[in-house]
Amino acid sequence: MKLNQSYQYTGSNEFTFNNVLLGATGIALFDTKTGIGGIDFIPNHGATVTLKAGDPSTEYFDFSPSLNNKIYYLVTNQEYSDSDKATIKSLGTAVSVHFNGTSYQGDFVFQNPNDFEFLYLMWDYEDSVGTGTASFKGIAKSRSIKLDLGSDIGVAGIDYQAIDLPVRFQIQNNNTIIEDSGYVGLNSLANYNALIAAGVIASDIKLQSPYDGTVNNGTGSLRFDKITSSDDSRVVVDSPIANSVWIVNRVMPSLTSFYIDTTNGTEANVCTQCPVTNYYHNGTSALPEPGDRVYTNSTGSSTYNGGNALHMIDTLVCTVPSSTGKSYVSIDSAGNVLTKDPCDCPEFAVPFIYQEDMVFSSLIDINIPMSVHGNPSSFTLVTTCVQYSIQGGLESTLFTFTDCESNAKTITVGFGSNAIVCATTVPSIVRGDGSVTSMGKCISHIFPQGLFFDEFNGAVTGRSVKELSFSFTINATNCFGTSANKTINVDVISSSDRKPFLMDITNFTTESSNACSITPASSISFTRMYFDGPNPVPTLRDRVFDYSDQNGFIPFTGGDKWYFVDNSQQVIRIDDNGYVSDVYACPGTTTTTTTTTTTTIPAVGNYYTAKLCAEPTTVVTLLDATSVAIVVGNVVKTTDGNCWEITGTSSGSYPYYLMQNPVVIYADCTTCTGTTTTTTTTTTTTAPVISSFSMDGTAQTTDFAACSLTPSLSTFYHNGSGSVPAVNDFIYTDALGTTLFDGVFKWYYVNNGGSDYTIQVSNTGQVLEAKACAGVTTTTTTTTVAKTYYTYKDCSDGIIAGKLFFLGPKVLASDTAVKASDGNCYKIFNVDSAGGPELEVLFVYNSCYDCQ
Repeated sequence: MKLNQSYQYTGSNEFTFNNVLLGATGIALFDTKTGIGGIDFIPNHGATVTLKAGDPSTEYFDFSPSLNNKIYYLVTNQEYSDSDKATIKSLGTAVSVHFNGTSYQGDFVFQNPNDFEFLYLMWDYEDSVGTGTASFKGIAKSRSIKLDLGSDIGVAGIDYQAIDLPVRFQIQNNNTIIEDSGYVGLNSLANYNALIAAGVIASDIKLQSPYDGTVNNGTGSLRFDKITSSDDSRVVVDSPIANSVWIVNRVMPSLTSFYIDTTNGTEANVCTQCPVTNYYHNGTSALPEPGDRVYTNSTGSSTYNGGNALHMIDTLVCTVPSSTGKSYVSIDSAGNVLTKDPCDCPEFAVPFIYQEDMVFSSLIDINIPMSVHGNPSSFTLVTTCVQYSIQGGLESTLFTFTDCESNAKTITVGFGSNAIVCATTVPSIVRGDGSVTSMGKCISHIFPQGLFFDEFNGAVTGRSVKELSFSFTINATNCFGTSANKTINVDVISSSDRKPFLMDITNFTTESSNACSITPASSISFTRMYFDGPNPVPTLRDRVFDYSDQNGFIPFTGGDKWYFVDNSQQVIRIDDNGYVSDVYACPGTTTTTTTTTTTTIPAVGNYYTAKLCAEPTTVVTLLDATSVAIVVGNVVKTTDGNCWEITGTSSGSYPYYLMQNPVVIYADCTTCTGTTTTTTTTTTTTAPVISSFSMDGTAQTTDFAACSLTPSLSTFYHNGSGSVPAVNDFIYTDALGTTLFDGVFKWYYVNNGGSDYTIQVSNTGQVLEAKACAGVTTTTTTTTVAKTYYTYKDCSDGIIAGKLFFLGPKVLASDTAVKASDGNCYKIFNVDSAGGPELEVLFVYNSCYDCQ
């Protein structure tokens, strides 16, 4: 990367340093010049030094004051090296620069009253957000801007704005892009085409479609979780279209304050806690959420050890313990929030399990979650069969127990041995010194080899190695309570099983009750069909197939109609894929649910179809055993406390659910559940406040020139909070704040309610500096340069030959080697007074040898 810069001082030539390549160290050139003030490269005390940077051509890297590129000078008696650039920058004085039409120029008066030996000039091209804001106008390719986020931990990032033309903003941390806006801005077709022409990949363009020029999505934010104290974050900006203007505002790391009870709690006592300790979290909500991290201080330097326990949290400090409206979190030893739950139960009833019986094939991996409503936090596999480990002890031990098939068992376990048994009672020791250890539920008694039940997530998982039938019973628990037990029958079948049965495929009906009226006496015609279920005839979730020699087994297209099945007391509904989607037991009959179990449908009472208030897509059959007057639209409760809206009458089918006795009819679901309607609040983004102020729009090259004007004031606008613009505010030419003022990096006079004020404004409208005119003085200073006279000796023979004078405050020591204006080398002998022929000292050396 080539750079171009120069400097000169009063009466000197311009010293230019260009074609300097910026290296990996960030130092382009660290050069040393030694000499006498006022001669060649070294300015004299009181001289005005002019520094320049940048070049209007694209050959050199541009100097950008609005990206906080600066020029510094430092007068010191301390010698530094190129490794001390941060020190030089921190101790140096920044020079105000303006654009002179070809480059950026700044001036300062070189003051060295203490006769310090070193003057450092630094051109700092590193882009940064400086005090919090950076802006740019023009083409930028992967412009990397230092964020300077400091060592604090928390949520950090940027707020960005692309003014019409598309710009891409990315956040880079630890040399990795972690956030990306894509190209955003005005969604015109011209902008889209310009991006494509510039080589931008279409997938990186995030302008809102259609590209009709009506939406500008160029204002937004990028955030990330800064989790370490290291500060290596940067924002990378791409603006490939000429005259693009963009603005970046830094968001410093911050943590959200909240209150917590630091006592390690449990489910039984956490809601009795009282949050009084002020801690912090890195989430975006008022209170920590799962995945957030908790800290003990606002800087994030100390994580909270939550002890893998439960802790009540609140936004306000607790004065009186109360669970109302409170929540609690589980926090591990590293401060990570694992779960969050309310102390107030949001549920109005226990969970409702509506899982049907299962049919699946052997040798196939399954993961079948239970169908349930009511947000259960856990499931319980209900069984009295427990697995025990029995140990023989130091001598053989005789045990007796009742196994899970109700058989009395006796077993002897030898010395040092153990055995695993499943029993409904704790094994008793008849003799010996053995012991018994409970190992929990005996899963092998309930589920066959390869199948399991996940009590946390409520799912049957695994792979059955053989075909068989079994059943299991579960319940589900939420904060309201525990549901009724639900027994689920399971048939594991071979995927190749296709059993024949007889079905009337001609006289299908659209209603289940009409299909029940079909009897053998109706001269129906049966067709041999096939199904894949374990029962004698198809039932729910079985699949029905037709068969032909030509095509083999083909799923039967049932058209979602009801069909009569021979040797069955149920009619079945079959969908277009051949699956039995519903079954209906004709009233007063029994329906086969497994090969060995039957359930009788009660003939007394009224049956209704109903949808669950909490989830209207769940439709079941309800039975009112009291036969009260119920109509469509009424809301009732079942015995488990769940609320249902009646959708119609029914002839009865299995499974059915009993209404509460006596039946209570509610006006609506809200009344039944005791919940309130949630009102959605739409958040409106408030436009920035734009304030007017008075300014002379005539550009001046210095603050002093702006303050010296006889002003001609016009109305301009700014987005700051004060009466006049401050540093990092933006200036606009219109009251709506749509057109930024191009300040060409110069100074302007501002009227501050009668006080004189001046601001420097960049080409993006950003205020770079702001000063009260009362503190501004001209940089032109008249200084009398000290002249000291010396007698000297000739370097060749040591004879005193005449007088020299030296311009500057420094006093040359005796025997100092110098080169005079006549080109000869001499040694200083002593300080003297003016008079006689005098030569001027031009250069100072360590010895006559160095001079010659």
